[in-house]
Amino acid sequence: MSISEVSHAAARSRSPQDVVDRLDGAFAVLVEILDRHGGIVNKFLGDGFLALFGAPFEAADAAHRAVDAAREMLEAMNSINAASSWPLQIGIGIHFGEVVAGNIGSPRRKEYTVIGDTVNFAARLESLNKEFNSQLLISAAVRDALDEAGSDAVSLGEVAIRGYDQPMTVWQLGVSALSLHQGNWHAPAALDDAIRGVFRLRRNRRPQMQRRYITVDVFTDRAFGGNPLAVVLDAGGLSTAQMQAIASEFNYSETTFVLPPQDPTHDAQVRIFTVNREIPFAGHPNVGTAFVLATQAAKPPARLRFEEKAGLVPVEILTDGDRAVGAELTAPQPLGKLARLTAEQAAACLSLTAADIRNDLASAANRLGRVAISGRGARLA
Repeated sequence: MSISEVSHAAARSRSPQDVVDRLDGAFAVLVEILDRHGGIVNKFLGDGFLALFGAPFEAADAAHRAVDAAREMLEAMNSINAASSWPLQIGIGIHFGEVVAGNIGSPRRKEYTVIGDTVNFAARLESLNKEFNSQLLISAAVRDALDEAGSDAVSLGEVAIRGYDQPMTVWQLGVSALSLHQGNWHAPAALDDAIRGVFRLRRNRRPQMQRRYITVDVFTDRAFGGNPLAVVLDAGGLSTAQMQAIASEFNYSETTFVLPPQDPTHDAQVRIFTVNREIPFAGHPNVGTAFVLATQAAKPPARLRFEEKAGLVPVEILTDGDRAVGAELTAPQPLGKLARLTAEQAAACLSLTAADIRNDLASAANRLGRVAISGRGARLA
């Protein structure tokens, strides 16, 4: 297990003693958790440390112990950050395999340590947390060892790892989800169901581009139900044709692409695509995108403002404590009534003749409701 704490930006504005005190306080909590699960700190590495399970004393359930400890560490840090003006985000990478263990060093100074590919790969996993904006990544070996205990793990696919010739499968634990209840969007109590990944786009033999995305289910209270939405988080550099191709590949009702705003006082530019075209505005893609961005932030914002084809879309973030649980939006333009159809136009939409259309039933239609012809966007009043 390799662990580091993201603290560099805040540390630059504080004294060295403040930095040491903050890290010491966090390490005290994390190491105590480690001890309870049978792990040991092999060495401290600046603002991180290398932890071992199953060495020097063998443990058949070493992978389970490591993951259980990691989950508890994340929960503990969330509680600590809630009461601190200086939040620390930790990144954890866990790999499972054989190591070379023993007293290594010079004749004058030796220390017990472990070396080998397992150790190196755990460190590489930990460093990938910055790329994926995640906190807990595990290898395929750990996922296999967990069996049902890792049912909430989400595959990130094959990922290029520095120092390795072939891409390796990486899994993420602790991903949140999105559902809809009674017109508002909420995250279920169990943090699961969202799918996070990386896709590679090949075009005109240019170098591969990697883009992070998250998919969430809407209009549902269960995983893989309702209406799926794909949110591409770093869409800068993609052309309109490429965005359309990606949206068609997802084959979801909508896919959103998040870009830097044109006005720095706004939060993002959001483009919305269906399988076959771009649309200027839609409700659930906006709320879903806002929810995803809020869950990616260290602290959920109170509001996000999106630049879209239809105008500026303000979205209020709903929270429960320090956790984003939903969002509500305001449409950029008021809803407008479509133009009245003539009998000839209505007949053409319905493959009828003008003689088949009766205008003397208008008052009854108003009492009973309106007929919508979704194919043409027309309404009969």
